[in-house]
Amino acid sequence: MRFKFFMPLLFIVMIQSLGAAPEDFDRDEKSTIISDVILYSIEKLHYGHNEIDDAFSQKLFDEFIGQVDYMKWFLTQKDTKELSRYRKKLDDMLYVGDFTFCREAFHRIDRNRALITRWIDEFLSQPLDYTLSDSFETDSKKRRFASGEKELRSIWKDVARMNVINRYLELLAEQNVDEDGLFPFDNIEFHYDPEIEKEARAKAKESLQWIVSRYDDMDDQERIYLFLNVVMNVLDPHSLYFPPKLKEDFDLEMSGTFEGIGAVLTQSEGYVKIESIVPGGPSWRNKKLEPEDIILKVGEKDRQPVDLINMPLDDAVSLIRGKKGSTVDLTVKKPDGRLMVISIERDVVIIEESYLKYTILEEPESGARYGYIYLPKFYRDFYDAGGRNSSDDMKAALMELQKKGIQGLILDLRNNGGGALEDAINVAGLFIRSGPIVQVKSRTGAPQVDYDKDKDVHYTGPMVVMINTFSASASEIVAGALQDYGRAVIVGTGQSFGKGTVQNIVDIDRIVSPLYHSLKPFGAVKVTMQKFYRVTGESNQYKGVVPDINLPGVYSKIDIGERNYENALKWDKVSSLSYEPWSLYTYDIKSLQEESRNRVSESAYFKTILREADLIKKIREESRLLLNLENEFQYRREVNKEISLLEEEYDAFENGSFIVFRNKELSRSGSSTEELYEEWLEDVESDAYIMESFHILQDMAGTP
Repeated sequence: MRFKFFMPLLFIVMIQSLGAAPEDFDRDEKSTIISDVILYSIEKLHYGHNEIDDAFSQKLFDEFIGQVDYMKWFLTQKDTKELSRYRKKLDDMLYVGDFTFCREAFHRIDRNRALITRWIDEFLSQPLDYTLSDSFETDSKKRRFASGEKELRSIWKDVARMNVINRYLELLAEQNVDEDGLFPFDNIEFHYDPEIEKEARAKAKESLQWIVSRYDDMDDQERIYLFLNVVMNVLDPHSLYFPPKLKEDFDLEMSGTFEGIGAVLTQSEGYVKIESIVPGGPSWRNKKLEPEDIILKVGEKDRQPVDLINMPLDDAVSLIRGKKGSTVDLTVKKPDGRLMVISIERDVVIIEESYLKYTILEEPESGARYGYIYLPKFYRDFYDAGGRNSSDDMKAALMELQKKGIQGLILDLRNNGGGALEDAINVAGLFIRSGPIVQVKSRTGAPQVDYDKDKDVHYTGPMVVMINTFSASASEIVAGALQDYGRAVIVGTGQSFGKGTVQNIVDIDRIVSPLYHSLKPFGAVKVTMQKFYRVTGESNQYKGVVPDINLPGVYSKIDIGERNYENALKWDKVSSLSYEPWSLYTYDIKSLQEESRNRVSESAYFKTILREADLIKKIREESRLLLNLENEFQYRREVNKEISLLEEEYDAFENGSFIVFRNKELSRSGSSTEELYEEWLEDVESDAYIMESFHILQDMAGTP
């Protein structure tokens, strides 16, 4: 959804009348102003009707400790126990601009970092024992903080050993890395080489020293910014504080002039993870980087790769982005455990590639034709009323496809992360006669209902809507509305993402009194202010859209989406609306499900998908890393062998279901070049999920 900018007059009054504060702590005027805006946003604007009280304080305490030391590598139980005296005081301290807790937490981290730096030098000055039968728990949720300095030292010895093992195996694999950038553990034999160990130790030392020293570059103000962001993050995963530097990056991205790799990053469990890929961007065109990939290292030509583990997200973004034409090398860990280096040339987004594309799928024997429309996002030019938008493009595509005599339609919303609400409403409205599409509720008052503005139906035939785990926001509104009206059969790999909220941006620089002009820039606050509800009254938030027909997916056995966020707003319900379900025809969903199940159970491709899903689940659940070099190598080798077998099975898959229409009279609609369009057609032709949706559509249309 597009963000809105909000500037209530009350803010200006509030900021002009800051109260006096006690003098027994170091009051930071700039941070206090930001804190006041955040408190107002929480109490008066956020959808959740939050109270800044002791319960909020305790949650903030846990969240902050968890973010500044997620891996539990820097603080001890003694530290957290002594810091816990602030556990129920943070609410009161926020109101008076007292950031003593933040400063003291960092002071303890800094003190322990000095010890850890010496330990790293000591541990890695000579080879360690890599033949232990023990393992190291990498999932911090399964570990407690070290009891004291002695146990912390022991943890760091294991951390050092673990890092050398990782570096050794990477160096061993890099000597044989294949043309796709994969680390081929299944094609090499293990051997211990003292020279490789020495280089691995040097790399591990450099990496760990960087991790330990990363807070050195943060001044007191930046540390408070981090704390204030956690204050917002306690509310929900989409409410944030943008420090001035991140606010500048955000403005660049919104203006469309941002240069980088075209991926949305998020911080998860101490790692930088790919949340989504921007349609038309360099990563989207590269086709190797995918949602749920973890970026372990960032490198460039003639520069040593930098580890991203435990790195603040804004620092990671700064390393990854760069000038157009330059190349960044990302060492990535795939959900199935594979390690690979992905080289991406930085560039701007090719806007045309984010536009709707369509073609015809033709049944070889009967010649029956079915339309296929791919919509990667709900786009709209907000700066030009006559500019291009997804709903007008959809209408034009439907007209042209129907001229070709299609007997059914597939609308593909997979990986569609949302976009303009107006277009979501308009697109859904193209397929129904009239009625409500979505309800939008603020924290107070009754929901506002958005109706179909177009009284015509622009396509009346059978219809399948494809979704997946990464279909979010506006795409969930469309899929949910068409499902509720009985207008389309929703086909997916489990429930959609589950983001049913709207965020507004409060630009602090625009609302503070001129008296504080010299303290600018202040940054901005992004706050969740509204929620979407379906015509049935049910929210898409948290639960997402549950498909009518569920297909196996590689991520179907792990938790992904809004429900995976600890602070996500929960599912709820408002009153249902009066609406007239689609009555031109109905489908026997149970019969369609049974027919699809029979095909999927016989499909070698979907059997392979299920095996990969099991492997990904196994990798995710196996959080202990072996501290035995050879055993860890053998473990990775077995995983890579299994992945290689899966890839061979995928490569053997062939499409015998339909022929992709290549008539030049059919408009390309979206692609910027003939070559890119042809590439897209080839992807459509080899997509097993489109094939199964094609068969479901045949069942619906009653054709062979």
